Amino acid sequence: MGESRFPGMRSRRLRLELVTLFFAKEILVGPAIFSLAPQIGHEMPYVITEACKNTKDRACVDVCPVDCIYEGPDQLYIHPDECIDCGACEPECPVTAIFPEEDVPANLKEYVQINREVFKSPTPPGRPNR
Repeated sequence: MGESRFPGMRSRRLRLELVTLFFAKEILVGPAIFSLAPQIGHEMPYVITEACKNTKDRACVDVCPVDCIYEGPDQLYIHPDECIDCGACEPECPVTAIFPEEDVPANLKEYVQINREVFKSPTPPGRPNR
């Protein structure tokens, strides 16, 4: 196949397909229906840790297909109920601050709770400036 007349179209299409897949509420597979919706309040798919403090590079914000990364006064945060667990943000972080919850280093485990609780605070983080 030749090159597309529209550079970047393939990656945007893939991103759209990924978002569509994860936002699907249910999928019918044989006689059973399986829910693809995230389980609200259960787990943190990805966590932004200490290395982001006072850095806030925002490369992760640019690649997030669902805009679930918010900006606090000192660091960025991933909203646990909005993240679709696609993993696009993790390799983009130049300071290696983003981890899947199960891979957060032991000395940074407190950031799992910090990321979860910040959205329940009276002043939750807002949308980042790009």
